Amino acid sequence: DMVNLPVKNSENDYLEFIHTDGNDIIIPHLTGSLKNFFCNPSGHKVTFDHIEKGLLDWEKDEEYDAPYYIISGANKFFSSQKSEPADVIMGIDKLDDNNIIIYFHEYIPTDFFVSTYNDYDEEFDVDMFGINYKFTRVAE
Repeated sequence: DMVNLPVKNSENDYLEFIHTDGNDIIIPHLTGSLKNFFCNPSGHKVTFDHIEKGLLDWEKDEEYDAPYYIISGANKFFSSQKSEPADVIMGIDKLDDNNIIIYFHEYIPTDFFVSTYNDYDEEFDVDMFGINYKFTRVAE
């Protein structure tokens, strides 16, 4: 079930965050697994949605709060086999001036977590089976 997790990413893959014409945009520059989520090479509009309170960091056994955003036109299946652009919720949290965490807590399991999704049926909790990536700022 965890065999096809989206872990194949290049050290040259990056996300560009820009503000243009009054909109925040994520422009993906990706060759690995993350291109299955950020499927529009022209970019995805980012709009603040809410603060999710009381998420649990299973490793540290601590609760945390995370800001969540609507990402327009992302692939709701996070899949290389199936794509459907949709507005999805994604967490983006600043750790410090050079590092952010991105929380993928809204997707429909297609390439990974499929048997778990089927076992839990409508009770599948993407917060529990979310995928987090840490990004570090690169100097130009």
